[in-house]
Amino acid sequence: MKTSVGSRGHRKPHSAIERTEEQGRYLSAIDSVSAAIVSALSTDELLDIALERTVQVTGATAGSMYFPRADGDWELSVGYNLPEEIRSERAVLSKDGPALRFIIEQGGAATWTERVDEPPQYISPASKRAGIQSWAAATLTSGENVFGILILYSREYDAFGKLQLELLRVIGQFLGLALANTVAHARAYLHVDAQLQHRVAELEAVLASMSDGLIICDQEGKIVRVNTAAARILRRNADSLLGQSVLSDEWNRVLDESGTGANAHGRGPFTRALVDGEVSVKCPIEMNVGDQMRVLSVSASPVRRADGRSGAVAVIRDITEEHRADQMKEEFLSILSHELRAPLTVISGYAQVLGRRLRQKEMPEEAAYCDLIKEHSQRMASMVGDLVDSGRLESGLLPIEKLPVKIEGLVESVVNRITRDVLSATGNITISTHIEPDLPMVMADMRRIDQVLTNLLTNAIKYSPGGGNIEVAVQRVRAEGSPGKWEEEIKISVTDQGIGIPPEERRRVFERAFRGVRAKAISAQGLGLGLYISKLAVEAHGGRISVEEGPGGVGSRFWFTLPVNEKATDA
Repeated sequence: MKTSVGSRGHRKPHSAIERTEEQGRYLSAIDSVSAAIVSALSTDELLDIALERTVQVTGATAGSMYFPRADGDWELSVGYNLPEEIRSERAVLSKDGPALRFIIEQGGAATWTERVDEPPQYISPASKRAGIQSWAAATLTSGENVFGILILYSREYDAFGKLQLELLRVIGQFLGLALANTVAHARAYLHVDAQLQHRVAELEAVLASMSDGLIICDQEGKIVRVNTAAARILRRNADSLLGQSVLSDEWNRVLDESGTGANAHGRGPFTRALVDGEVSVKCPIEMNVGDQMRVLSVSASPVRRADGRSGAVAVIRDITEEHRADQMKEEFLSILSHELRAPLTVISGYAQVLGRRLRQKEMPEEAAYCDLIKEHSQRMASMVGDLVDSGRLESGLLPIEKLPVKIEGLVESVVNRITRDVLSATGNITISTHIEPDLPMVMADMRRIDQVLTNLLTNAIKYSPGGGNIEVAVQRVRAEGSPGKWEEEIKISVTDQGIGIPPEERRRVFERAFRGVRAKAISAQGLGLGLYISKLAVEAHGGRISVEEGPGGVGSRFWFTLPVNEKATDA
């Protein structure tokens, strides 16, 4: 199979869980298409079902099928969720069109991505007006004959990866064979069936070789398929699991946030997928496996078939040992925090008392030593806090208590505090704020967002030895990659006029303990955990954090986002 991708970049690889979920959905899609092929459906019904199911399972925005006319041009015959701009202006594709030639020349399946603001190359102006930034196409072939072309469209940039292209290639072959069946009935049917069985066998082999368990349920919550890994994890025979209901309390005992107990009456991942139509990712449940209580990580997604029937696909992992390790880690971090912070508090307190008495006895030099002891003990206590927080955040053990927050008030409070406590003795740095009016509230942990903004501001001050102005901006933006209806985010940025960050280091500044060359040159103090903790905290809120070059190539601009939640807005 030949595939081509635009030169602007490649799709990031999925996680193992996402790949497994996609494989489960693709198996369901191929089942749906094959069921239509081998049944007595008309050709029109077959094409409608195949296109609809392919669009849904790949997450595309829309789809179309074109078939050749007698004059050599290609006519739009089937469309699903197709924007009117494309339907009206692209009803016919010229046989000499560059995009059509590109698809035919690739053979099998191809994809292209192009931003809407770029000059059109293989994405038409009509598609760009509809917001399309990516397409993937497959020829409907049987042998050397090309019967048609299936095209998927997406408003997401670089939307289609290798797995989607493989699915398109397989479906293109199936549909090509089905169309050939209208000419050679029985012979084509046998060929399609053989190809189908081969592809299903390949997917079954993939599922059987997976290390993670896969469970597929019907709309009533009964298990209809499990792979070998799932049977091994649950210590049951695969056949004994079939027909069992995943809506029972046994399958939905969700561990609470502390990880110490389970709620047998909560809405677990299977219930949320089948009843609420929600996706659950790495939801921990407690389950009696054999004669032991085990902790399983469950990622469950609802699946809707082309025939209207629904179900769910879930990936399970046994994380009992990881869970125990996390509990031990939490106990260790608690001990570490107490045993290190307690003596530091005593040192700081007695240094303050001793310094005061030395000043009373007119011994200013000795009192200054006490101030230095106090300063460094407080700095060490802060570093201990960073170590503990980073460990808890990366393990998911640090609770994030989200409440409605008025972000402009929080930003002004942090800026005022930094100005008073940090900049009071510095005359060459100023902080200015630009806050968009009438911002919606966000659901956030005020203490953690305060910590993030404080880290960014103190870093901006630390790495601006030449002084200058630090600008804090807050604005409402549209979330990237939100399907259909745009979702909103609040974006907070901190721009300095400091030493800046080389391009090759920007992607690493949020790594644990990373220190750039310029940071080392000015001997900046610290463990290098501030940005790492900030990244973990922002991502725990569902936001994004990044850094870019400052305006005019001077300094740096750090920014992070927080999603606007309707509950916060209503509050």
